[in-house]
Amino acid sequence: MLKRLNISLHVFALLAILLIPAANKLFTFQDEVATFLFGDLVEALGYNHHQFSSDTFALNILLLLLLLLSFVIGFSIAGWSKWQKHSAKIIALIRLIMIYYLASRLLIYGFDKLFKTQFYQPEPNTLYTPFGQMSKDILFWSTMGTSRAYSIITGLLEILPALLLLHKKTRTAGLLITIFVMVNVMAINFGFDISVKLYSLFLTFLAVLLLWPSLAPLFQFFAGKQAQLKEEGKTFEFFYKPFIKGSLKSMFIGLMLLEATFFALTTGNFNDDTADRPAFHGAYEYDVLGAMDRYNEVKRFFIHRRGFIIFETYEGDFIDYKLEIDHSRNRFVCTDYTGEVNEMAYKLYNEGERMDVEMSLIGWNYSVWMTFQKLDHESLPALQDEFHWTIDSFLEEN
Repeated sequence: MLKRLNISLHVFALLAILLIPAANKLFTFQDEVATFLFGDLVEALGYNHHQFSSDTFALNILLLLLLLLSFVIGFSIAGWSKWQKHSAKIIALIRLIMIYYLASRLLIYGFDKLFKTQFYQPEPNTLYTPFGQMSKDILFWSTMGTSRAYSIITGLLEILPALLLLHKKTRTAGLLITIFVMVNVMAINFGFDISVKLYSLFLTFLAVLLLWPSLAPLFQFFAGKQAQLKEEGKTFEFFYKPFIKGSLKSMFIGLMLLEATFFALTTGNFNDDTADRPAFHGAYEYDVLGAMDRYNEVKRFFIHRRGFIIFETYEGDFIDYKLEIDHSRNRFVCTDYTGEVNEMAYKLYNEGERMDVEMSLIGWNYSVWMTFQKLDHESLPALQDEFHWTIDSFLEEN
């Protein structure tokens, strides 16, 4: 029974690696393959097969189907004579794939943190949103994004086990660190309701399954007893020809590093905090004193780096539109979520520090010119790179 369970879990790990869509830049085949094999079945069950991502119902259904299929395969082939002859090598090969997959994920997430592209600096609209109005995931993401030092440290803590996993003698240490890292990631995802819970569970499952044969010796070691780690089974013989083995290992490690650094290498963005922002990026507040008449609808508007314009009303509501800026005609071209397009004229003064905008969006039932003053959001306390070794220095500043 345990043998069949072991086979089934390794088959599930392999199928999930091949079919779970991941945020890759170079290798994006999983989504196409998963859709081709299971898309119609998932749709027949009433879910959109185009949403095999994050914590969607479709991804849950896909993983459940893969788990059932894995148990069918595992229990079916366990007694097959040809399987029994080659099972040790095949399982070892699957485990090697698991090792490299897990290392590649850690490298991707580690370099994303190192280059500040995962925990990015909060956008102006987030900085001016009251604390209590933000969801837990945005609060966590934004708080982490204010500290580059934290992002670098956590990135290195993910890159380190990835490198340890790639060497046989340090693999057990790498798996131990990986499990500690992933347990922390799961605690964050569940505690702050971040929508990669299922995927973080899967990565933790891979690490635990890989470490499982070494658990008994590790317990003996930490109990102060003599222990010897179990050696992984041999894979197919051609992997042990030094030239072929070395060439394949170098190629896969090179591809993994390229995948992890591809965005930074192609954009030159090695620190997202200093990356170029779009024109007019920032926060603008209605200039009551500079206006002839007070207008009580729009309090602020924000230009988001991802191509959005966001309006904040005096009632505390935020309304966003997809934005294109027509510099030749001085127009903000705003598109709402129904596809309706509307243009707003703007005039710049004092090198963009002051702006007149013709508020005339669809559904607002008015057209009026309003004067806005640009806010210096980069001077807000949350974005200051301060460090206090003692509480005394902090109290002196405040």
